[in-house]
Amino acid sequence: MQPQGDIASAAGGYGPPGGAPPGGGWGPPGGAPPGGAPPGGGYGPPGGAPPGGAPPGGGYGPPGGAPPGGGWGPPGGAPPGGGYGPPGGAPPGGGYGPPGGYAAPKGKGKTGLIVGLVAGLIVLGGGGFAAWHFLGGGGGSSVAHAHLPGGCDAVLRFDVEGVMKVGPVKKHVVPALDEKAGGSDAAAKAKLTEFFVSARLNPKKDIDEAVVCLTNLSPEGEPDFVAIVGGSITPEKVVDALATYADKDEFNEPKVQDGIRFIQSKSTHPTIFVAQAEDGAILVASKFELLKKAAKKSGEHKKYKVPLERHASAIVTAVATKRLAGVAAGSPFAASLGGIGRVELSASLEPGKLDGRLELGDAAAATALAGQLKGMLGEVKGMPLVPAEAKATLDGLTISAAGKELVVSAPISAEAIEKAAEEFAKGVREAEKGL
Repeated sequence: MQPQGDIASAAGGYGPPGGAPPGGGWGPPGGAPPGGAPPGGGYGPPGGAPPGGAPPGGGYGPPGGAPPGGGWGPPGGAPPGGGYGPPGGAPPGGGYGPPGGYAAPKGKGKTGLIVGLVAGLIVLGGGGFAAWHFLGGGGGSSVAHAHLPGGCDAVLRFDVEGVMKVGPVKKHVVPALDEKAGGSDAAAKAKLTEFFVSARLNPKKDIDEAVVCLTNLSPEGEPDFVAIVGGSITPEKVVDALATYADKDEFNEPKVQDGIRFIQSKSTHPTIFVAQAEDGAILVASKFELLKKAAKKSGEHKKYKVPLERHASAIVTAVATKRLAGVAAGSPFAASLGGIGRVELSASLEPGKLDGRLELGDAAAATALAGQLKGMLGEVKGMPLVPAEAKATLDGLTISAAGKELVVSAPISAEAIEKAAEEFAKGVREAEKGL
């Protein structure tokens, strides 16, 4: 088993189905707004492109758009490590596959782990394994966002349970993931089944939500992270299951520190720590200190104002945006971005809608930026060669100022979500051929 690349499963190439808004890859008229592209399209879903290429239209989105990553990036441009895919792009080593599945190359930066670890569990939530037919479900009860620690520069949240209930996802993606997860390697499949039995984990039933906290966002270097997966997960089982079924060159023996039992990867490029909270929540971090903070529940998610009603969301805090704002110096929007603050991006798949909110220094700055973007939008709408699908999205795009916030909303058509789910499922199936 290759936990570093496999437990992360859906790696480097995948995002919650929903794809790009009609029209695919486009940015707000006249170019990208502060921090990358505005809500609307042409961005990478958490983790990058799904196997097989982009969904119809050419663009992507964590369902419907991208969080601080994959093309959005905190205001001021891409975060450390280059282009910003939730967060960092591919999972450990890239590649695709749950524990015991498909091996992935080693030695990638730790930003490559972040979304892969979460996306992998989302994939496991949709795929089928023999173990699931006789596992009754976990005995714990955990809420992932309740474990978010203080001091996060950015927060990503994925409603795993909700996404898996979306019509096109159930119709196209889940069956493809079932096939993919089953694999063709009988020995690997058997080992994976043993892992889930040992962990008392039924991903298809037990995983409800995943969140990621990023710290140390800066123009240079890579952020640290802790990913938290919650649901009906049996406590005190995952670490031992990894110790038993992971390849021996992947993890050290479990140990206890400050009352937390955890297992640490042998690789230092990157190092990851895996543990479980008392309520069963699975914790994966790049630093033990973050693992320790996330082991306890807190009310910090209220400070981040995470929109829990959406299928996917991403928050960049005011502290982080101010640190990164210098990257936007010299842009047409520099004057309006002087007092930039919190950024929020969120998306729903039923109905399909992408929303973005950008806090500015005052109401005048928000109004000025909204006016600039509206003017650019009008120019783009008047262009003769705008594709019909893109025009439909542009017609539905709204830009406004609400107090000191810039608010942008864009529709994601049912047709676009259906096509994206079909293309993603096709890519999943075709990816099997190369494994």
